[in-house]
Amino acid sequence: MLSLRLPSPALVKDLAKLHTNKYRTTNILVEGVRSIVDITTTYTYPTLHPSTLIAYTDLLDNDLSKVIGPETTVYELERGDRKSDQISKKLSDTATPAGAFAVYPLPSTRPLSLMPTDSSSSSSSPFFLICDGVADPGNLGTLTRSYLAAGLTGGLLMLPNSIDPFNSKVVRASTGIVGFGVSVKRVSGVDQLIADLDALFSGKWRLGVATMDDDAAKTLSMPYYAAELKTMQGLVLGNEANGVSGEVLDRLRSGDDRFVPLHVPMKNGVESLNVGVVGSLMMFERLKPLTLV
Repeated sequence: MLSLRLPSPALVKDLAKLHTNKYRTTNILVEGVRSIVDITTTYTYPTLHPSTLIAYTDLLDNDLSKVIGPETTVYELERGDRKSDQISKKLSDTATPAGAFAVYPLPSTRPLSLMPTDSSSSSSSPFFLICDGVADPGNLGTLTRSYLAAGLTGGLLMLPNSIDPFNSKVVRASTGIVGFGVSVKRVSGVDQLIADLDALFSGKWRLGVATMDDDAAKTLSMPYYAAELKTMQGLVLGNEANGVSGEVLDRLRSGDDRFVPLHVPMKNGVESLNVGVVGSLMMFERLKPLTLV
C-alpha cells in the first residue's frame, strides 16, 4: 500500500472523467463507503481491491480500512481543509459528496451461462433480468438489489436504449451490485436475445414480459401471480414512460408463446407502478412453489 497526502490536480481531472461513458473504457470510479466496501468484501471473489482509494481520513480509519490491498494507492483527505473539500466535490457527481472514491477495473460483460453464480441460491436455474429501455439509474439499482436479494442467478441483459449499467449513479444506486454482484451482458437487439437463449436452453425457454397495463398486448396479458414464473427463464422490463420496445411488442402481438405478457392488477384510476416495484414483485413471485394441479 502506498499512502499519499492529496491526489494531484491531473489525477483528479482524469478520475472525474470516469463519470462520462466516453472515458469509462478500462476503469470505473465508485463513490460511497457502502458500495466500495461491498464490492471488495462481498461481491468479488477472489477479493478485488481498488487500485486507487481517495477518502477522508476518518473513513479510511474505519470502514474503508478493510478494502485496502497491498497494491492500493491511498490518498487522504482532511475534513474542513479547502483543497480536500474541493477534490471531493470534483470527484463526485452528487450534490452532497460521500467523501470516499475508489477505482476498480471496469467489469467485463460475461456470456450467458447455465452455471449459477451462488451455490446457496434459491434459484435452481438461471433467470435473466432483461432491461428493454430502462433508463433511470435508481430503478436499475433497485432492480439489481431485488434480483440479488431474491437469490436469482444468470445475470442482467441490457437491450439497446437502456442506461449504461456502469453509469456511476447506477453503481451507487445498486451499492456496487451491477457488474460486481450481478454479471452484465449487452445485447444488440431482440434477435440476438432469441439466438442467445436458443443456444443456452436448446430452444426451450419462455420470458415474462411486464406490460404497462392488461391490454398492452391486445388484452392477452395475465396477472403476474398466475403465470408460474418459476417455469420461466427471464423477465423483460421496459422503459419507465413507454413500456417495452416495439420489437418486444411485435413478439407479443404475433402470438410468439415464448414471450408471455404479464401485468400487476391495480384499482382503476391508479397510475402505473414504478418499474422497480413491478420488477421486484415479479422476481420475488418466482420464489413461490409451483402450483400443484
